[in-house]
Amino acid sequence: MLDYYYNINHKKDFERLFAQFYIGQQPTKMANQYLILKLDFSQIETETYEKTYNGFTTNVRFGVESFYGRYPQFFTKEDIERLQKYDNPSAILQDVINQVERKTSHKIYLLIDEYDHFANEILSFRYDEFLNIVGRNGFVRKFYETIKVGTQKAVIDRLFVTGVSPITLDSLTSGFNIATNISSRPELNEMIGFTEEEVIDILKGIEIPNADLDHVLDEMRDWYNAINLVLIQKNEFITRIWFYILQGNIFIVENIQRSYSTQILRVITIKFGSLLK
Repeated sequence: MLDYYYNINHKKDFERLFAQFYIGQQPTKMANQYLILKLDFSQIETETYEKTYNGFTTNVRFGVESFYGRYPQFFTKEDIERLQKYDNPSAILQDVINQVERKTSHKIYLLIDEYDHFANEILSFRYDEFLNIVGRNGFVRKFYETIKVGTQKAVIDRLFVTGVSPITLDSLTSGFNIATNISSRPELNEMIGFTEEEVIDILKGIEIPNADLDHVLDEMRDWYNAINLVLIQKNEFITRIWFYILQGNIFIVENIQRSYSTQILRVITIKFGSLLK
């Protein structure tokens, strides 16, 4: 959603994607103004230090290669080929910062998914190695220090990082002290999943029979009513698990599927609007 909202490449699609929703009717001034750099650290092997390092580096290289390829109006095949000479993630990221600064006035919106997936695995079994990779000369710390430099140079303007816990970022100390953990903000608590009211709204919108509604809700309350990041706020149904159970429910039939995506997208875009404010 952040990609489509902020990416300059999707400007022509903005009305089609968002016009019927609040965030399309009240767009922020930065809508479709960014170059989107996406990184995903969820598929890194952690059996050894070498595998972790190589996997991290490969993921960063792949992300930057994709970034250059998405914006041929600014970057060339030579930019992509040049990345092969770098053997560490910080150098790869520094390359993209330098090229964006030199070739365009557009800024980077950096999206990192599963930022701590590999680190949590190491933390669980090899604590000394975890301290090594996030320590003063560790490759993870150096990578995030480079992000910090990118923000200081006003090339990386925004970043949105998702993960399981803030432990890894906290361990970077001054190497990455520019981030703010927003997970426990009361006003954002209901973004993470669906409230029960929203679940009922979606179920009714996709025509779950009224006679079956209470039964479906009871099952979901028992098994999937799990998230409460701020104790004074409402619990949240875990979004992905909720999708799975809904799609597998015996009451979902073919004629319902047509309205499924639209109804859920309506609820998601309402939530998304609170992040943009």
